[in-house]
Formats: sequence, C-alpha cells, structure tokens
Amino acid sequence: MLAYYTFYTFVAFYVSLRLRNIFVFLFFLSLFLLVEFYFHIPFLRLEKKRYAAIVSIGLFLGLSLAIFRFSHIQDIKVHETVIKARGVVEQVGRRSLLVGLKDGVRLRLIQVRTEEIHKGDEIEFSCKTLDGSYGLLDKLQTISSLCRAQGELKIFPKQSTFQNLMRNLREIFEERLKQNLGGESLAKGFALSETHDMDYYELELYRQMGIAHLFAASGLHLGLLFGLVYLPLRYLRQEKLGYIVGAFFCFLFMLLLEIPVSLLRAFVFLLFYVIKKLSDERFEKKTTLFCAALISELLIPYSTFTVAFVLSFGVTAAILLFFEPVEALLKSFLRNSYVRAHLSLTLSTFAAANVLSLLLFEKMNGMSLLYNFFAVPPAAFYLASLILGLFYDGFFFVTNLLDNFYRFLAQIHFWLYQSQFYPIKLSLQYIWSVAFILYLLYLFLLNYNKKIIAARKSFPYFIVIMSFAYGGFLWYSQNPVFQHKALPQLIIQYFDKELYVVGKLAHFLEGQKERELELLRLPLKKLKVPAELHHDLPFYLKPISEIHPTIEPKNGLLKSKKGCYVFFSSMKPELWQAQILADCAYLFVVMNKKDIQENYKLHRLWPLFGYQGEAKTLPFFKWQDFP
Repeated sequence: MLAYYTFYTFVAFYVSLRLRNIFVFLFFLSLFLLVEFYFHIPFLRLEKKRYAAIVSIGLFLGLSLAIFRFSHIQDIKVHETVIKARGVVEQVGRRSLLVGLKDGVRLRLIQVRTEEIHKGDEIEFSCKTLDGSYGLLDKLQTISSLCRAQGELKIFPKQSTFQNLMRNLREIFEERLKQNLGGESLAKGFALSETHDMDYYELELYRQMGIAHLFAASGLHLGLLFGLVYLPLRYLRQEKLGYIVGAFFCFLFMLLLEIPVSLLRAFVFLLFYVIKKLSDERFEKKTTLFCAALISELLIPYSTFTVAFVLSFGVTAAILLFFEPVEALLKSFLRNSYVRAHLSLTLSTFAAANVLSLLLFEKMNGMSLLYNFFAVPPAAFYLASLILGLFYDGFFFVTNLLDNFYRFLAQIHFWLYQSQFYPIKLSLQYIWSVAFILYLLYLFLLNYNKKIIAARKSFPYFIVIMSFAYGGFLWYSQNPVFQHKALPQLIIQYFDKELYVVGKLAHFLEGQKERELELLRLPLKKLKVPAELHHDLPFYLKPISEIHPTIEPKNGLLKSKKGCYVFFSSMKPELWQAQILADCAYLFVVMNKKDIQENYKLHRLWPLFGYQGEAKTLPFFKWQDFP
C-alpha cells in the first residue's frame, strides 16, 4: 500500500504544480477519497494506527519526489528560430529524439534518422523550432520546444565498455537474423523492438490493427525468455537456480534494449515473482504495479509522463482489475481454461487500450479485439523460433511461416478498411469505448463483492449489443466530405476526394517528403496522385485524385476558396489591406493551445477588415471537419 500512496501523491502533486491548476489537485483528491472509502474502509477499521502511518509516509515520500522533480524544472522558452547545439540523447523514437542540453533545455528533435543513435549518445545538431502546440505529456516532461532537424547530425557515441559489449551483441544478433531471414522479415521488430527497417506503410497497418505492441519489448518477451532458461533447469531439478539464472538473462536482455519503460515494468514484475518463489513472500498485485511505477520514475526521470508509460502501465492495471472477474464470468460459457484465460486477457487489454488510444491518438479500432485474439498466441512461437534459430537454422522455417501469417492478417485489414469501411466519427468511438470499459468496471465491482454470478445473464447480451453497435457504426459511417488540418505556415484541405495544400508547398515537400506527409493521417480510400508523390503518401490518404498547390501565406494570412486562415504567431494586421477579409466565407485563427484564449480578445479586429462572422479556432496538427 505504501508504494500506491507514494506514487499517487507524486503524480497528483507534480501535475498540479506543473499545470498550476487547483482543479487538477481537487480531481485527484476526489478520486483518492472515492477509492479509499470504497476499498480501504475495512483496513482502516481494523488497523487505524498502521493505516495512518502508511498514508502519512506515502504522502511525505510522494510530495518530496514531486517537489524534487518540480524544483529541477527550468521553463526556458526557446526564442531562436534556428538552434545549433550539442546535447545528450535521453529517448530514441522511430523518427524523433528527446535531447537534453547543458543549460537545462529539453528539445523534441523530429524528422531525424535514428538507426545509429542510442540512448546516452551525444549529438551535435542544427534544427528549426516549430510554432505547433505541445501536448500535455510533453509539457509534463518539461520539453521546451519541438525542433525540426536540419542537415546531418554528428554523433558522439557514449564510451562505455559494457555499452559497447551490448551493442556488439545486438549487431551480431541482427546480422544473424539478416543472413537467415533477409531484410523483409518482421524478426527484428519482434526480438529487438527495432522497426527502422520495416516498411512504414506495413507498420502503420499493424498500428491500425492494434497489434503494434508485438514490436514493443514487454512482458511477453521476458516471459518467454525466462521460460526457455528456467524450464530446462527445472527438468534437471535445479528449480531455484532456474529462477535466478532466468531473471539474470532477462536483466541482460533489458540492458540490451537500453531499458525501455515497458520492459522495465515487466522485469520488476518478474523480479517480484522470483522473490516470491524463493522466499515464500506474498506481494499484492497493486503493490507490484506501483513499485514498478516508482522504480521507473526513479531510474528514468519524468518517464511517468511518456506515452510508453501510460500505455504499458494503463493496460497492465486493466489486466489486474478486469482479468479475474472476466475469467470468473466466462467459466459459465467456456470449459477450456487456456481459451478462457486468453479471451479474458484480450478483453481486459482491449478495453483499456481503446480508451487510451482515443485519449492519446484520437483513434481506435474495435476489430483489434479479434486481431489480438488471433495474433498474440503465435507471437510466443515466433519469439521461440528466433531464439532457437540462433542455435539451429531449421527453426527459422517457423519464423518465415509466421511472417506470412501476420502479413495475411494485415492484408485482411487493408481490404476491409480500404474497400468496405469508412472512418467512424470520433464521438461515437468515445461512446462505444467508454461503454465497454464501464461494463468491465461493473464486473469488477460485482466480483469484489462476490456477486459475479449476477452478470451471467447480461454478459451475452452486452457482447451482442456492442458487436451490433460497432458494426452499425461501420455500416453507416460516411467518407469525410471536407476536413482541414493546420501545420506551421501551411493548411492541408481535403475536399471531394482531392487534397489541397495551402501554403508553402515547396517547404512542405523539400527533402522531407515522407516524414512531412506522415502528419496528414486521414483514413480514406484508394490512391491516385501525381507520380512523384505516389511513394511518399501514406496509404490512408485515400481516395485522392489530385494535389493542388495554392498561394503562400502573406503577413500571416492565407486565403483559399473555402475560407481564410490567420496564423496568430506571425500575423501582421498593420500590413493588411482594408476589407481584405470581406470575401472570406469562413475565418479560422490558427494558434497553439496556450494561445487559444487570445482568440476571444481579437473579435473586434476582424470587422475592421470586412469580416462580420465568428472567427473559429483551428489548433495545430489536428484534423477537423469544416463547418
């Protein structure tokens, strides 16, 4: 319980301090009191002194950590348009880096090739800051700015004998896989979470299907590796030695992958399991979860507020909450214990993953329940064939078969969503996902009160209703008629199966075609564009018959056939002509989230230039329907 109170207090106080909003603190306090009064009242009645001591220590430790983290924040605003600097790499993504500079500034460096870069390396770079809005998680991680890389990076690898050994081992493993499976296999993604060599469009298909987590090192990887080491030693009646050696190999594997947050969480769970087996100690599930969260935050500062942490710990928490009640309920319908356990696990993760995906990425896929049900079990055989294939090439035959299996699933998804289904409205996705997770919460409360049998009749009806509801959403969904999205000094418009680029087209395409166009993310159908862009447009920008470049912005103002756009950060109304907005059917003010309140102060400005309607706000990097 101490770990729970400590971590909860840390998150509540840190977020409240960082956002400087008393309502955030009141929300956390209300949630805390609700959980306490419902779940911990029996403990409070039995052991008042111990309960008070645990809560007090947890509050003190959590508050201390929150103040320590907050005191090291340097809210340095980056005013320079172009930055030339040298810093240490703190996080490595597929196309981005989190870089810490010597003066305390942390930058999100985007549009970079990260194949040869590792955590801890120093890099020398030049980048151009963006005016785009920053998400809540970036703010909580103290990131000062997004910065688009310019030119080549100079890499200065971290000189460490152990790190060099890990990198050499990784290179040997990668070369072995390449020799036996070729460069098109999914093996590096499964074994090393390495997706740089994967085709972007294929990886995006797996993301849409909701099975991209197979390419992120997690408990599945550690569990299999542990089993391959432990089971032979157990057969030789060296069970305790098997626990120790298995945990050691898992620790080395975590170091080999440079300690990603999801793998660190899984290793802490494994470590508690091994300690339990060796010492007969008992640990509550939530104690293990919150200990893992605290260890992650202590070892990797601000990791609590990364997307990887939110997804990994959110889904794990859902498994701890929902798995037991769902499995208890399914005993009335399924006799096979393996199928029952797998379906319970899939339903639990599906509920949390959908809600988190909507909150973080504003998209979800109800079909991912089926995809995960069929895709996850073969992953164990895939990883086993890779490990065994290191000793005998014949096992790679299984790897090739499973490569074809996953690509077959991807082709089914591509056919369904590119020829049969249109995107579902975001509001309906939220309603469906929230209804799903609320029902599982209802099952959890019934199971907690030992009344799970009461849901036996409602469960089949719930599954049928939710299935028909989602099918109805897909059946009656329509192709978007007109949507638009703002990028710095650029507007993307989709209208009647055509794409319009309003703004600096040359800058939009120059040198960064694929990476710039990845930002569009419009889930439409069939591709028909000019030949020079055919290979750079993601498959989900469909159907598009033509791309139309138009005028560039002038003094912060863009005018198109469908409306006018004013870029708040660069507008110069003193240079505008009188009545320049008179012919604008609509007026959109493009601005950061932090500047949105300024739009209400500008309502007197627009009539001076001939616009009599209401100016609407258009945030950066987000598709919106045209009114």
